[in-house]
Amino acid sequence: MDFKKEYLDLLRNTLLGLTYADYRYDPGKGSIEQHDPKARENGEDWPFNAQSMAGAKRMLNVHKLIEQVEADKIPGDFVETGVWRGGVCIYAAGVYQTNNIKLKDRKIWVCDSFEGLPQPNEAQYPVDQGDTHFTAQWLKCDMDTVARNFASYNLLSDQIKFVKGFFSDTLPKMKDEIEQISILRLDGDMYESTIVALENLYPKLSVGGYVIVDDYGLPNCRKALEDYRKFHDIEDEYIEIDNSSVYFKKTNESDKDKIEHRFALPESVQSGPVGASEQSETTFSQPNQGASLSSL
Repeated sequence: MDFKKEYLDLLRNTLLGLTYADYRYDPGKGSIEQHDPKARENGEDWPFNAQSMAGAKRMLNVHKLIEQVEADKIPGDFVETGVWRGGVCIYAAGVYQTNNIKLKDRKIWVCDSFEGLPQPNEAQYPVDQGDTHFTAQWLKCDMDTVARNFASYNLLSDQIKFVKGFFSDTLPKMKDEIEQISILRLDGDMYESTIVALENLYPKLSVGGYVIVDDYGLPNCRKALEDYRKFHDIEDEYIEIDNSSVYFKKTNESDKDKIEHRFALPESVQSGPVGASEQSETTFSQPNQGASLSSL
């Protein structure tokens, strides 16, 4: 028996709610519906209890790329911007563990407001005008709950780095805390969340590393990605994961990677109020939680 495969299959299926036929939540109706294994497999529904809505194909993509950057000796950490209940990062930690990848060499950065999405900053990012993600209470999951989710799989350690706050506040500070990235997984839904993550973190991505875009199927997210790639002359080929997600490999460094805040307003405007994002808190320390920290 291949115990590594059996463990990762069980971990993935449990995080997705496939193991126990988790109910699905219909945000349009506000109702709880019967489990749909095909929708869950493809990441096309909102789980009621499960820790991830990514779907099996996107999870397997994370598994594949972690093993690929390790085999290719690409330096850097795993970063996810937008984690919900933490399922993808928990799975990444499980893949690290089963491959004997020491987290002292490759940290996992868990980046989220842990309060849901920000209200659209329409003055600075007009593409997000009318976006209603911030009203979705179902997308809120506090940091301590995410930490407990890690601990429940015995995958919480000091090398799991929680970054709490809206990205416009936290990522400019985080980029000074992180040396290199091997996998950057974007799951911020909105234009602002996507472009801010790219501006601050893509320059840290090692050549040979990967960008995963969970929400490529959402127009605002896709627009942010295309704007960034166009400005930085990035022509690396998209590879489809499923109907909503893509990834690409960074094949070369660009001088333009060093240019920051290409899509921001002038400093005089930046210093003014920016809506909900200015109220967020930046946290780089471990969250409070009852479970003891385990060592990978």
